[in-house]
Amino acid sequence: MARRAIASVLPDHGTERSIARAIMEATHIPPGPRPMTTITASLTDLAALTCRPLKGAEHLLPAREVERLMGLLPGWSVSEEGRGIRREYRFRQYFETMAFVNAVAWIAHREDHHPDLEVGYSRCLVGLSTHEVGGLSLNDFIVAAKIEALGTLR
Repeated sequence: MARRAIASVLPDHGTERSIARAIMEATHIPPGPRPMTTITASLTDLAALTCRPLKGAEHLLPAREVERLMGLLPGWSVSEEGRGIRREYRFRQYFETMAFVNAVAWIAHREDHHPDLEVGYSRCLVGLSTHEVGGLSLNDFIVAAKIEALGTLR
């Protein structure tokens, strides 16, 4: 159902259809929960994890872990106050931007962890933070890794 939803946002021809197909393939998440762990050696390992509901400061990531995970996310930065991460993605055309936004929305829905999105004609600023814990949790990095997989399509 979600795959059809992503494909349906683009016209049925040429490059647009290819982009939709690539987005669907890159964001395919096999069914069933995966255990959450902070032992991740690569971006692929991180993207393979599944978010889980978190509440309370005990789920805040220590600065050392944030620094290590940031090393897996090229182009991402920690916000000035240190409570979130963000990255700006740039696109050639509006339909590419909107396809990306729709793919991010689908990932967010699947993970039940929703980024802040600031969208312009040829750019999208993605911001992640776990409000229920008051800063960065592993969920932020899981969603960022899944979004980062979309960047390999360009």
